[in-house]
Amino acid sequence: MEMNLGAQYRSFESAAITIQSSDHRCHVICIYRPRRGKKNPSTINDFIRDFENLLHELKQSKCPFYIVTDFNIHFDNKSDSDTKRLISLLTEHDMNQLIIVPPHRCGHTLHYLITSCSNSLIFDHQVFDKAISDHFLIIADIDISKPKQEKRTVTSRNLKQLDTSVLKDMLKNCLSTTTVENADHLNQAMKTAIDHCAPVRTRTISARPISPWFRLEIKEAKRLCRQAERKWRKTKLQVHRDIFTHHRDRVNSIVEEKKKTYYVNQLQGMTSCKELFQVTDCIFGNEKTTAFPCTGSDKELCHQFSTFFDKKIENIRSQLGSEPPSQSYASVFSGHLLNTFSPVNECDVLKIITKSAPKSCDLDYIPTHILMSCIYILLP
Repeated sequence: MEMNLGAQYRSFESAAITIQSSDHRCHVICIYRPRRGKKNPSTINDFIRDFENLLHELKQSKCPFYIVTDFNIHFDNKSDSDTKRLISLLTEHDMNQLIIVPPHRCGHTLHYLITSCSNSLIFDHQVFDKAISDHFLIIADIDISKPKQEKRTVTSRNLKQLDTSVLKDMLKNCLSTTTVENADHLNQAMKTAIDHCAPVRTRTISARPISPWFRLEIKEAKRLCRQAERKWRKTKLQVHRDIFTHHRDRVNSIVEEKKKTYYVNQLQGMTSCKELFQVTDCIFGNEKTTAFPCTGSDKELCHQFSTFFDKKIENIRSQLGSEPPSQSYASVFSGHLLNTFSPVNECDVLKIITKSAPKSCDLDYIPTHILMSCIYILLP
């Protein structure tokens, strides 16, 4: 979760979060100090003062903290006056800078991982060249238990591999051996056939974020990118590095294009302001979840809903007058009476089904698009 720093520091930019687990809690602060110029007139004295105030603030929280930084100060140049002042400040506050391998292509240590000397949660850290820029990636392992992923049970049918010819044959056999007297018999025949050709499977999966714009093209591009990266890590050759960066740029380009196309189509298909706000909230992560009253069980929640609407109906009835209306609004019907329904033929049924929306719900025995492929078997 996001952590709010108590003070505003003008000599550097910062962002802070708090990591909470079942056994530990820690703060992670990311700091960037721009080079001095028109946009950043702060001096090194201003920076040292602000950074010292930040260390005092973090120590008062009584919680382990980690600072990942880009100070634009070469920590490897021990003779530099700015580096000496920074090292002296860290020593005074019993802080330790863990990065030894230069995380820059030119061999300088610009990025730091700072923590207290008494902090033992970090048990490993490495520097990787991900070929993204001239700066390398720093990965640190923290001894905090990983939150368990939420599990949920889903039921599905493998309709993609459904053999429609087998389904049609089964429907023919079921309908030829059974007299279809009403809709229940027809539904049972369809259920028997679909259960045989595409049985229901129950699986327990981990709940993951949904990416509706994800396509097989992105999956294949990522596979080739990982393959190229493994080869470059193995050989360390420049030509293999160039191949990897080419595949990485291609993945980023495809993902950006698919995201843009998906959201453009979403926005162009809007028919009301309500739908527009729903899409924009989804894009910016402002989705609202349905808040139900706090109850001990789902059964108790349903009972509360039922009681609420029962009382609402009783209140409406109690407000209605008991006397009959003074004037009768009944009138004599002068149109044609409809005493019976006219029977329909196969053409009428086919026309109604084909004009219906191709949608399905969980109550349907067979999805609509599969039903349409077997319509001439089911019509008679």
